[in-house]
Amino acid sequence: MKEYFTISEFANLRNININSLRYYEKIGVLHPFKIDASTKYRYYSAEQLLMLDLILLCTEIGIPLKELKDYQNQGNLMSRNLFEYSRKIAEQKMKEIQLGLDKIEYVLNCQAINRKYADKRGFYERAFPERHFIIKKWTDNSENLQEMKNINASLFLDAEKKDMNPILPFGIIMQFRQNVLIDSYIYCEVLENLSNQDILTIPAESFLCKQAETSGWVSRDQLINLVQNEIKEISDNELTALISSMILDNYAIERNTVEIEIIGDFLI
Repeated sequence: MKEYFTISEFANLRNININSLRYYEKIGVLHPFKIDASTKYRYYSAEQLLMLDLILLCTEIGIPLKELKDYQNQGNLMSRNLFEYSRKIAEQKMKEIQLGLDKIEYVLNCQAINRKYADKRGFYERAFPERHFIIKKWTDNSENLQEMKNINASLFLDAEKKDMNPILPFGIIMQFRQNVLIDSYIYCEVLENLSNQDILTIPAESFLCKQAETSGWVSRDQLINLVQNEIKEISDNELTALISSMILDNYAIERNTVEIEIIGDFLI
């Protein structure tokens, strides 16, 4: 093996851009082994490949290079602590990737099932698995949609903070008595049920459903009217309706099919 490598040769050994080596030098984690005084050419040694590999490992798994530099300054570059820390970061990334795959699998499954019910007319029965929701009251009666958007954002962020793995767009839960609205909630569905008291769990069951069309974001009053019109033929004294978007291949926010699901008596 050559004693020294030019910057381009050294970069080619790991298939990286020479600008990456210049950046590592700039932040102080990998300096050239020597710099020619007259030409300013930079040269690297074979032994520095180990340091380059550590830098690339840290970059790949998300360890800030500043932290690697701290280990350098402490003279603990090959310390067990560094590699244990690297393992912890890698395991966290694997968990995040798995959660992402779970969400993708869930959406694909929803699409496959929704296709079976697409363009249904009138009421129909549909079987649902057990589902988990975090909810918050929705009380704004005006045409202003800002409260809906704020609640949606706060629910999603709260679910992420608690590692509940929020999924899909949010939905609405409305409770009626003799077709008069009693309460309404915005929900965010989550994959992880952590036995949290704030979680609403709907057991696996078949529910009566009906589809309706909406145009983009609608106000609370508009949604109340839509649901009342669709469920007025049901004579139940008390019922709870869950309103969710039908996630299909041609899903479009400006014109969306919603599914109104009758989930029985008061659950909340």
